[in-house]
Amino acid sequence: MSTHAAPAEAAERLTTGAPRSVALLALAGASASVLAGWLVWQSPLVPHAHVLGVAKGLLLAGYVAVGVYSWARRPTSRLGPLIAGAGFIFTATALTAVDRPLPYTVGRVALAALIVYFAFLFASFPRGRLLSPVERRFVGAAAGVSIVLWTLLLVFAQQLPHGGPLSDCTADCPDNALQLVGTSDSVSRALGIVTSYITALIAVGVIVLLARKAVGEPLVRRRALTPLIVASIFFAATFTTYSVISETASPPTGLGFHIALALGAVAVPLALLFGQVRGRLIATSAMWREMSQIAPQNVTPAWLQGFLSDTLGDPSFELAFWSDEHSGFVDVAGEPFDLPSPTAPRSVTLIARRGLPSLALVHDIALNEDLEMVQGLGVTAAALLENATLVGELRASRARIVESVEQERHRLERDLHDGAQQRLTTIQIKLAVASEEAEQSALRAELEELAAETAAAASELRAVAHGIYPPLLHDAGVAPALRAVAGRAPIRIRMVDRGVGRAPAGVELAVYYCALEALQNAAKHGGPDVQVVVTLARASDEVVFEVRDDGPGFDPGSDGDGIGLVSMRDRIGAVGGRLEVRSAPGAGTSVRGMVPVS
Repeated sequence: MSTHAAPAEAAERLTTGAPRSVALLALAGASASVLAGWLVWQSPLVPHAHVLGVAKGLLLAGYVAVGVYSWARRPTSRLGPLIAGAGFIFTATALTAVDRPLPYTVGRVALAALIVYFAFLFASFPRGRLLSPVERRFVGAAAGVSIVLWTLLLVFAQQLPHGGPLSDCTADCPDNALQLVGTSDSVSRALGIVTSYITALIAVGVIVLLARKAVGEPLVRRRALTPLIVASIFFAATFTTYSVISETASPPTGLGFHIALALGAVAVPLALLFGQVRGRLIATSAMWREMSQIAPQNVTPAWLQGFLSDTLGDPSFELAFWSDEHSGFVDVAGEPFDLPSPTAPRSVTLIARRGLPSLALVHDIALNEDLEMVQGLGVTAAALLENATLVGELRASRARIVESVEQERHRLERDLHDGAQQRLTTIQIKLAVASEEAEQSALRAELEELAAETAAAASELRAVAHGIYPPLLHDAGVAPALRAVAGRAPIRIRMVDRGVGRAPAGVELAVYYCALEALQNAAKHGGPDVQVVVTLARASDEVVFEVRDDGPGFDPGSDGDGIGLVSMRDRIGAVGGRLEVRSAPGAGTSVRGMVPVS
């Protein structure tokens, strides 16, 4: 499979900047927040007017701020304006703090409308619209019941039900300015109690609707809905408790109770914000966590697809790669892959480089609400894949170099054995024959001396040939080969073999020469009195070796890696292993390596 795994760029950004209307919305929201806070601040009807005035203004500003953020991030979505709209309706509810019948009545009707508006907003979150028939029927029923109930209240009730906890009067509330038919206080009280319980039922219905939606949605949508469900339960519990107590007894006046109610109200805009960014936060943290832990050689197309599927919370997620060989996309198995059509229930996010396709992320259409996150993950995935490809190519290149060197070692050993060594042996034999046939004693002695020197040269040449590729390493493995080295070494070496066994020739050769280099370094820097322990073991699917000495040691940070250490790292790295060198002045040196057997 020939895939395009170069550094990727997003094909296009989701937005090109916030429209001017977003700035105007933010300005209007700030003005409305100040107005609402001021109305409550100077009200003679509201307990703790200054504290609740500030809370009212901040709550309104919170809704508008979340709405502005949502609209600026997704100008084509209706969710931002809908959230900001709740803040402006909250402004109208501040009129319940005015000590005059008409403003108070308007503010109380605005609060009733806000309850229905919340039902619509929550049911349409996070997509900004009602999609299922159940959602539409529920919101329609809540609006219909509220209209009928409030029509009766405005016509017959002299006293309207108590308002919200942030701007409600505790006693001597203004009368209903729109009353058309005079009735007794008991009628007003009964209608108020019914209104409170209906409001509670609407709140419970919203929570049930959100929970039902979360159960039926994929994980990517549940991540957005969960914070809102929790906040809705808190807000509904505090608001309903306040409304029922206000109608059946008297409105609570304690500051602590009002603060708890304010926190319940503030939790809603925070949940609307957190629900939108939660998926991005989870995805980002998961990506950084994996990037810091995953080894490049473990990043495969199949692993990347599974990781992105889990990170995005989309079990249907698929990853496709551009293949020059197929002139199209292929899946993680290298088979041709057809992208879904624009009318399919799944969406496609393309990652391109220099105008050419690189990756295709096929995902749930719900992720279109946060395409920037999807694109960011796609770019990071392409970078991970490119890094893994480069690391793989580097390892393959180093392995080819090491393999070439070892092949050259074998060739030199064969040439020395079959060529120069055999010729020296032949010369030695001829000199011995000539010595026996020589008549002059001086000539005979000279020929014998030449034969001895030839035998010594042949012996040295034989030792050189065996050092190039020790026959014992090939025949018996790394443990016996190193034990033979220890037997003829000028320093004390203790061998510990914990069942290393045999391994592929390339692995054994890398371990042997790395350990041999460490032993030579110990003898060179530690002198004849240094003591060395060589440990060989097999751990799972790895060969583990360690060469530890009690020599003078060194500071790895300041001394840097010499040619010997670089050679050891290259040799072990070429077979996919890891090398750890630990040392300190006066504390000896430990060279430890782990090499995979496969």
